[in-house]
Amino acid sequence: MASIEEIKNVNCESNKKVNYSQRSPVAIKKAKNNGKLTFEGQSFSFDADEVLETALFEKTTRDCKGNILRKNPVRRFRKISFDEWFSIEASVGNDYLTENFIDSNEEESVIQMKKNQEINKTEKISSPNIATEKVTSLPTVNLSKEKSPQSNKNVIMSIIVLSLVGYVGYKYFFNSK
Repeated sequence: MASIEEIKNVNCESNKKVNYSQRSPVAIKKAKNNGKLTFEGQSFSFDADEVLETALFEKTTRDCKGNILRKNPVRRFRKISFDEWFSIEASVGNDYLTENFIDSNEEESVIQMKKNQEINKTEKISSPNIATEKVTSLPTVNLSKEKSPQSNKNVIMSIIVLSLVGYVGYKYFFNSK
């Protein structure tokens, strides 16, 4: 059986906080060829000539009490016009960056952004979870605050019954001693 200390340690481990502090400006890079990065069970894939954003960050991990457990430099990549970053150890990410990417410019970045937005829009429209039908009319809901006479009668009867049960319980408890 787990001790209280072990349970506290498990809870503390599950409540670790991770945050990232940017340490370099965001660079715009173009992939030389198709590629895929994999790190800690996550993967990030990209196509040849795809323009990406990348920067160095410092990953800070804190325990549940706010104490710093470790700080690691990481290289982060993301597709243009997307919010999610993919993080990889800085030494590995920097080597991968110099071997597989070349500098790009803002014009190529804008073109890539438009492509990504079109892809994103197409995926959202074709998704079965998103409703694309027009709503022609909304149902009306009666929000009247008036209570029916029957509901008032039910409330009064409930109060009477609960009062009687309380009275009987009180008498039984104090008469039995």
